[in-house]
Amino acid sequence: MKKRAAVILITALLLFAFGGAAVFAAGSSDAGSSFRLVNTTPSDGYKRVQAQNVMIKLDFNSDVNSSEAKQVNKDKFTFQNANGKNVDFKVFYDGSDSRRICLLAEDNLQVNKSYTVTIDGSLVNNSGSALGKDQTIDFTTKKSGGGVVYVLLMVAMMAAMMFFTFREQRKQKEDEVVESGKIDPKLQKNPYKLAKEKGISVEEANRIINKEKAKEQKKIDKKNKKEAKLEKLIEEDPEEYQVFKMHTKRVANKKIKR
Repeated sequence: MKKRAAVILITALLLFAFGGAAVFAAGSSDAGSSFRLVNTTPSDGYKRVQAQNVMIKLDFNSDVNSSEAKQVNKDKFTFQNANGKNVDFKVFYDGSDSRRICLLAEDNLQVNKSYTVTIDGSLVNNSGSALGKDQTIDFTTKKSGGGVVYVLLMVAMMAAMMFFTFREQRKQKEDEVVESGKIDPKLQKNPYKLAKEKGISVEEANRIINKEKAKEQKKIDKKNKKEAKLEKLIEEDPEEYQVFKMHTKRVANKKIKR
């Protein structure tokens, strides 16, 4: 009876021991398979990556920033172009996210080219669990267009500057004509010469000249009318206004009464 009880006890202990070992092993296997890559930037297949200062962000579902994990994982990445040529890069760990690893390309990539980043399946997390199988991220840099856009913006800016400069110069010239009270001599062109320059009839040239003269005369008349009104105000109440010149223009302001 005692012998039978001893056999049962030993059997139970062996079952417990092997069963526990089996459970532990199964748990280790599950832990290993549960470590995985959950997100990447850029995402796999993305085709509009900026070719300058490329950084690949790899997000895992557990911490990967321990000194032991960093030592094991330092050679677990490859970065290649479509021809299999290696791209030089540096590995960085995000101080604000213990589950992120970043790969920074040391040089700018080529535009409109495909690249592949591979993570070896033996990459481990802080607890030593391995990724299990290789992971790849394929992406393509976008076509060059910044240079053309920049040139177009510069051309547009120069055109705008020339337009505003020309308009300012024209306005200044018009002001000078108005202030002088005389029509710009340059407008008094010979109709025959103008007709020859523009390839029009003499009658048409005369109409253009007269139209410009009338335009200038209208501005002069407007200025004279304004000055006449000012002179009348000053004559009617000389004590009420103070007169001074500003940029060749006669200005009258009401005096400040004290």
